[in-house]
Amino acid sequence: MENNIVMENKIVNPIRKNEQAKELIKNSAKLISQADSEVEATKESIAKDVSRFEEIKNSLLSTTIIQGQILLEKASFVYIKPESDEPFEISLGNTNDNIKVNNISGGGFTAF
Repeated sequence: MENNIVMENKIVNPIRKNEQAKELIKNSAKLISQADSEVEATKESIAKDVSRFEEIKNSLLSTTIIQGQILLEKASFVYIKPESDEPFEISLGNTNDNIKVNNISGGGFTAF
């Protein structure tokens, strides 16, 4: 009875407890592997969905823009580009923080 542990008035063989622990670890490893596989599959699915969404959105926007331009031309509307090609400065409160923007579509302005 020296090698046995008494738990809740039951005698448990330490060798059996060790085997149970090893089995639990093995099962846990399988569950973790399955969860990792499912997470990766979900990531791939989401990436595909996002990609497909962007394709559809771009297609819709380009189609809508073309149709809008056609309708505006039929109504003799002159489309004016809203962006200015002239450089300008933006003040953030004091003269040391002025930002010179040469071209708004260059990304220097939109980074803020």
